[in-house]
Amino acid sequence: MIVIGGSSEQDQEGMDAFQECPQVDIARPFSKYTARPNSTGRIPFYVEKAVRFSTFGRPGPVYLDFPGNMINQNVLEKNISPFVVCPPPPLTLADPDKVRDAADLLYYAQKPLVIIGKGAAYAQAENSVRELVEGCKLPFLPTPMGKGVLPDDHPLCGSS
Repeated sequence: MIVIGGSSEQDQEGMDAFQECPQVDIARPFSKYTARPNSTGRIPFYVEKAVRFSTFGRPGPVYLDFPGNMINQNVLEKNISPFVVCPPPPLTLADPDKVRDAADLLYYAQKPLVIIGKGAAYAQAENSVRELVEGCKLPFLPTPMGKGVLPDDHPLCGSS
């Protein structure tokens, strides 16, 4: 999600202008990226960066703030930096050899326990986790952020 806000006139910033609010600072704790373009010609740069931040890794919100004088400004096309298309997010895949090693450890473990954490919840891996747990008859323990991936009343759930 990209949130775009407009704030008070840039030339009045810091002068207690009407409805002046530090929107970029307020949005920072709730966003993966916050910015205020320093010129209209740089808007494509900031939009591309905002899209990249919002989609790479764990998806999340970003915030771009455009001062009122920038929104109402006319710009010559030649003064705008070229828009760079954001590449698709990189795939994050585990090393196949490490996956094989982990499977071997799990297969030969005497008392295995699957701990289901927030990574499984964020990845929406409910079906894969259920297939692993039920197919191999493995007990599991959900972390607080992993609750809900599999039900707490599941027969293989080890939590109280």
